[in-house]
Order: sequence, then structure tokens, then C-alpha cells
Amino acid sequence: MLATSFFGLAALHADDAIPEHPTPAEIGGYALALQPAFHKVFLCAEGAYVEVDTQADPNHDATGVGRILFKGCPPGFPLGLPFASHSKCIYAPGCSAPETPVALGPAWRGPDGAADSLASWSEGVRVEIEALKTGCDVSGVACVYRKGATTVHETVRIVRGKVLLDWSVEIDGSPVLPVEIVVPCLVGDGESRASSAPADSGVDLEFRGRTVAFRWGADMRLQSDSVEIANRNGIYRLLRLVAPSQPAHIDIETLT
Repeated sequence: MLATSFFGLAALHADDAIPEHPTPAEIGGYALALQPAFHKVFLCAEGAYVEVDTQADPNHDATGVGRILFKGCPPGFPLGLPFASHSKCIYAPGCSAPETPVALGPAWRGPDGAADSLASWSEGVRVEIEALKTGCDVSGVACVYRKGATTVHETVRIVRGKVLLDWSVEIDGSPVLPVEIVVPCLVGDGESRASSAPADSGVDLEFRGRTVAFRWGADMRLQSDSVEIANRNGIYRLLRLVAPSQPAHIDIETLT
């Protein structure tokens, strides 16, 4: 309702003599970081949009890449929201939030064997953010997360409309191997179902007439969770990619 009231006020006070121009979102070529007031980074370029939460509130979000959208694709596809573990949403029967927060990003085990993930980092996180430029335009962001002895490097680039993602994890300066990259894969939104098809070192996901391709390194081993999890946008199944080397890399792009 608040956003609706703002739109209404804007319409009342708008000057119709001013010609329409493209919005920043339509032009792209920028990154916006809201630290320290908010823990959000927005990247928009070449018809693609990526949103990163650098220290999420576990009641609402998860830390890491939580939203990837492409021009012309249905809203929320391929990834509209991260997955909070303490969500206050009421889901349909048979659907539930995950037991731990989930975002597109790395998970690993520490020296003591304890499971950890970037998505679960909600307190005590120090973050450094650098905008990456192609010419005069911003085409990516590099985020360095630090918590205790663990450091996570996350790089997001948009090149020719393709989203390129890289991660590496270190503990006390030493690389952690293997690292597991968690990829939420849409199953459906309650009205329409998505379909997936295996591809060479990847998978193609089709939803409402649009297809998005996920591609990863040939040395990465694919695992798939049978458990389905939900957020406000839909139901997802998790792909888990075991990376034997760093940085772990994924490409995401639209095919149709």
C-alpha cells in the first residue's frame, strides 16, 4: 500500500509536459550499494538484473545472490527471492521454507566438519564491495565477505546479457575444497510448472515460454535434492554443484 500511495502522489503532481525518457533500470550499466544503512547491492546491465544481500535478516532473506532477472522473462524467473529459514509467510499445504537459509552461492565444511554456508551468515559479517567497469559502464561487482577466520570471494558480472558468477572460500588463508555451489531451480509458482532438460555441463530451465540456461565447469559434479523448498515466489528444487577447484564458476543466460 505504501508503494501504491507513492505512485498515486507522483501521478497527481506529474508534469505531463515533460517528455518520457528511459528509466535507469531500462538503461542499465550501474551498480548501487546501500551499505551501511542497508545490506543490499543492485547490479543492472545489458537487460539483466542481479540483487545481492551482504548480511541478510534470516527472518526475510539469505546472504548472497538472491535475485536474478532477465528482460522479457516472467517475473521472478529464474530466481526472484532468496529463502529465509524463519519466514513468517504462510505456505500452501506440502510447501515449506528450508531449515537453513538458502541463496545462490557456496556451502562448505570447516576443519571440524561443521557445515557452513554464505547464505547462513547473518551476524558478524564484514563486507568489502568493488564495482567492476567495462569502459564507462559498471558491468559487475566483487564482494569480499569475512566472518571470523573464513573469507568468501563472490564476483558477479554481466557480459553480453549473460550473468557470470564466481566464488572461492578460504579459512585462515587456505582454500577450502571441495566447495558446494547451491543453485535454486524453479519447479513452479502455483499456477505454472517449469520443466528442465539436461545439457552439456548444465541444465536448461523452461517456464512460461522462456528458457534460461545454467552452465558450469566440466569438472563440477551435479547433485540434486529431492526435497522442495518455497519462498513467496514459488517452489524450488536445489541443485548442488560440487566444485573440486576454485574459483567455482556458473553462467546463467536466456536462450529464448
